[in-house]
Amino acid sequence: MSEMFMHPGAPPHPSCHLPAPDQPARLWLAVWPSAADGISDPRDAGLAIAEAARILARDTQVAMLARAGDLADASMRCGAGVGVSSWEGSLACFADRRPSMGRTADGAPCAVEWPVDRSHHHDDCDVAGRLLALAGDETVGRILLDIDGRAGMVAADGGGVLVASEVLVGGREADREAMAVHLAATFGATRVVWVPGGFSGDERPGNLDGVVRFLAPGVVAVAVAPEGDPDHAALAEIRRRLEVVTLADGMPMSVVPVPLPKRRPRDDAGRLLPASYLSLLRDGRRLVVPGFEDGNDAAALKALSRALPTAAIEQVPCPALAPFGGFARLAVALPQPAPMPEADDAGLIEAAPADDLR
Repeated sequence: MSEMFMHPGAPPHPSCHLPAPDQPARLWLAVWPSAADGISDPRDAGLAIAEAARILARDTQVAMLARAGDLADASMRCGAGVGVSSWEGSLACFADRRPSMGRTADGAPCAVEWPVDRSHHHDDCDVAGRLLALAGDETVGRILLDIDGRAGMVAADGGGVLVASEVLVGGREADREAMAVHLAATFGATRVVWVPGGFSGDERPGNLDGVVRFLAPGVVAVAVAPEGDPDHAALAEIRRRLEVVTLADGMPMSVVPVPLPKRRPRDDAGRLLPASYLSLLRDGRRLVVPGFEDGNDAAALKALSRALPTAAIEQVPCPALAPFGGFARLAVALPQPAPMPEADDAGLIEAAPADDLR
């Protein structure tokens, strides 16, 4: 399996089109939260990820990674429908090295790996390699991205729109347009929308996990916070920028506001944790939404149900996973092979005008 996928006849820059959010996965890979990860309540955290895995396993193959000391507990909690295997990595390592999974221009699955500092991670933390090995398909490619960031810093609707965290620009405004062109080429987008990056207290600054979540092509959910909340202004600005986006058919993007928990959890130092109902898992029409035993649990579920009236939505309590936001950073999906939209002779969607890459 090569380290970089290159489509025959493609230009030097390979592309990996991120799928639409309502498309089913080929398989899921998740990680078991351990006491060694600093989880204050590993039992409840394990119960939550096990329940999420069992829900996904109704339709799709699910594999769970667990430390050697957690294998027995993970296997018992997950049940026979979820395969559990040993690894020496950590939850933080998984969150950092989680790849962006998509498809090449001809529909073959591929993985985009972000260049995190690997010196801080165990050698066993090759998340993309684990996922692709489980697929057992050597046609799956791996792209090594030369942008300093993480998978959670971009979100795509599968229809050409890519939302990107401004943290990727690193305050270098002169690099914004070039970065947008690079992201568009990498992820098969025709429009890049820049937004303020992530929650203010997040240990992984700039992550959009739990902040922005596409529900369908042209339909995006955005976390909202009340006035007085430290993230109110940034979240309101994200919503404003998305509400003025015009899609290829001339229609405005549909923006669905979803509240954050009323009592946003904090760590022992008083720092706000990135707990969000948008830190969810989705496989086709099935959604697994985190719950935080909070007064807004039902309101968030109602907002998502209105936006996706035909979806099968289940809420799983996971307050113990609040330090990681919910479920999104604990799992990654390999998409099904599928035909892609009509592409040009080079195997890439035609480049959008620079004015669209804003």
